[in-house]
Amino acid sequence: MSAAYDHSFTQDTYVKGSTAVFTGVSDNNADTGDPYEICIYDNTGTELTCDTGTVPALNNLFGHEYDIPSTTSITSLTANLTVNSVLEREDTATVTSATNGTLILSNITYSTVPNVGRVESVKYTITDYLGNPVTNAVCSILASDSTTLAPIDGVFNGVHSYDGFGAFSKLLITQAYEEDKTYIVEIACTCSSFGDRNCFTNSTAYLGNQVGRTSTLFTIEKWLSEVNTITDKSYYTLSDDYVTVCANVTNSNTYRIPLQIVYNFRCGSGDNATDRVVINDFEELRGISGSTTQNQCAELKIINKMSIAGKNNSCYAATEVHILDELDEKIYTYSTTSAEFHLYSDITATEEEGGNFMDALVIFLVIIGYALGLIYCSYQIFYQKETVVPRGRLWEKVMLYFIGFTVLSCLPLYGYYVSLSSQFTAITPFLLTLSIVAFLVYFIGISYYAIHVLETTARLQEDED
Repeated sequence: MSAAYDHSFTQDTYVKGSTAVFTGVSDNNADTGDPYEICIYDNTGTELTCDTGTVPALNNLFGHEYDIPSTTSITSLTANLTVNSVLEREDTATVTSATNGTLILSNITYSTVPNVGRVESVKYTITDYLGNPVTNAVCSILASDSTTLAPIDGVFNGVHSYDGFGAFSKLLITQAYEEDKTYIVEIACTCSSFGDRNCFTNSTAYLGNQVGRTSTLFTIEKWLSEVNTITDKSYYTLSDDYVTVCANVTNSNTYRIPLQIVYNFRCGSGDNATDRVVINDFEELRGISGSTTQNQCAELKIINKMSIAGKNNSCYAATEVHILDELDEKIYTYSTTSAEFHLYSDITATEEEGGNFMDALVIFLVIIGYALGLIYCSYQIFYQKETVVPRGRLWEKVMLYFIGFTVLSCLPLYGYYVSLSSQFTAITPFLLTLSIVAFLVYFIGISYYAIHVLETTARLQEDED
């Protein structure tokens, strides 16, 4: 026998008609993935049932169960666990006939395939020792991931049976349940001789004090059989323009699953992962049909940020594949990262998306605004000299036009900077300095020509007078 497994029956004694469960965990990480077999035998050594599988991850439940017939000559059960054909664990439980005072719980069924984020309903049968359906038995239900039966998401209390059936529903929340992991559900029911807790059947007015319990194993199924993040190449340069990031998704179910996928890639030249910055990302709604494997991809533009410029960068792509419900709410997420790839930037001056063209466009618009101010000033001086305008009104008119030209020329520059609001580190010192100088020259020029226009117009008015 091995101390690496703690498998045993959940009860020392089972009544006929109930379910016997043999389960436990492994604390030997070296056995993970190795083949196991669990077989249950009766007191004569006759094999009743066997189950095979592979040993799950460390401290995860696995086991097997057997529904004991209500009419049988079995007096005991023996379960054996073998791993790699070596006997690791053995346990024995007694089987007895039900007596008055015993509730028999059996036939546990589930409404759907158990998935994280989905509401799961469980139904079970409850009878007295004679097999009569029981009404008004009060049950408590819990789910656990260990043989200690410590509840992982609370205990359901006060679930009443009706005509031999009990049922409850539970949202399998991500904070408590994990995919591809086995859990045990424990159900315990009682009847009382007093008050509204008294149980009855179709043939008996009141049963008095009764008690019964059972358990069953269930495994959380995967929404998606496999999810990986891949890229189309392992080496990129700025001339590639784009990195193609794909979520490689396999849906082994028979139905279509709606998805939301977030793609990104991050790069850095250092060995420390915290040195890497997100270069680009994208989000979209997708879906995958049943029994399908697909690459669901997005092209992410390469942006030559300051942190990667002029370097050979180590990069990783990542995807978040969100499972969506009928209301497009996220109910489960697969987060995966690609293998390492490299991005070589041979340009030391930072280019944001759009590159030098955007920088040149901004500077050109500032210059156009400045030129418009000069043209208007000249127009006022040389073409309006025969119009007599009071000095105060002229000042208002000229300054109003100057302010308008200023706003029009500043808006493109402002929009450009706002588009980089999440990437302030990428604004080049050259562009920032040039913009400041352009604004200073512009406003000094406006002020000078405003004064010049006023003086010239006033002089023309005096000459005409």
